[in-house]
Amino acid sequence: MAVIAVAVSLFNKADNNTDDVKETQIPQEEALDVTMEFFDQWLTDTKSTTTDPFQSGLINSTRLSDEVRAMIQEKQTNKAEGDLDAVFCQLTVPERLGGKEIFKADTEAQIMVLARGFEIKSPYQAIATLSAVDGMWKITKIECLQGEVPPEREYDFERTGYLLKSVPAPFTAGNWHLVYEENGTPGHVLPLFFDAESICVSLDGTEAVCDSSQFVEPSKVLLQADMLDTGADVRRVTFE
Repeated sequence: MAVIAVAVSLFNKADNNTDDVKETQIPQEEALDVTMEFFDQWLTDTKSTTTDPFQSGLINSTRLSDEVRAMIQEKQTNKAEGDLDAVFCQLTVPERLGGKEIFKADTEAQIMVLARGFEIKSPYQAIATLSAVDGMWKITKIECLQGEVPPEREYDFERTGYLLKSVPAPFTAGNWHLVYEENGTPGHVLPLFFDAESICVSLDGTEAVCDSSQFVEPSKVLLQADMLDTGADVRRVTFE
C-alpha cells in the first residue's frame, strides 16, 4: 500500500507540474521586436525637447518588470557624472540603436542592444533579459557590459541594388538609398545610415571605412546591413 501511495503522490506531482507548464503562454511576438520597440521609444523620449521617458509615462510600460522599473528609477535618481545610462548603458545618448538576438527559447530570451552612430565605436552594450508573462514578453533584467563585441558575420538584410540619392517623396532626396528588386518587383527603396563601423569594399577589393561623399550614383553594390525602423544601418557595402 505504501508503494501505491508513493506512486500516486508522484503521479499527482507530475500532473501538477504539467499544469504549471501549460499556464506559461508562449508569446506570439518576436522578443527582438519587443525589445527594440521599447528601447527605440526610450531613445526618442530621451532626445525629445518637450518630454522624457519619465514624464511621458514610458517608465510605467507593461514591458518592464517591477524590478527593472525600480532599478532604472534608482539609477536615475542617484546618477552622477561618468555613470552609464541605466537603459542604453552609454555615457552619452546614442544617435540610434541596433539589436542582436543572443538567445531565445519559448519563454526566455536575451537581446543585445548596441549604440549606433558614434564616430568611435562604443565598448558598452546593454543586455536585456526577457521572460514570458501572461503570453507577452516582459523585460526582467537590463545589464551593462563592457568589452569588444564579436564581429558580426550575419546581417538582417543582404541585397544587391543601386546606390541613389535621387529618390522620390516620401524619401529624403540628397541622402543615400539602396534601390533594389524584391520578389521580382523592382523599385524598392531603403534609406541608408552610415557610421564609423560601415565598411566599403572597392572594385579592386580594398576595404576602408565608407566615405559616402565619394559615392557616385547610380553604383551597383551588394549591401549587408542591420535593419532599423527608419532604414538600414550599413555594415558592409561591396561595389560591383
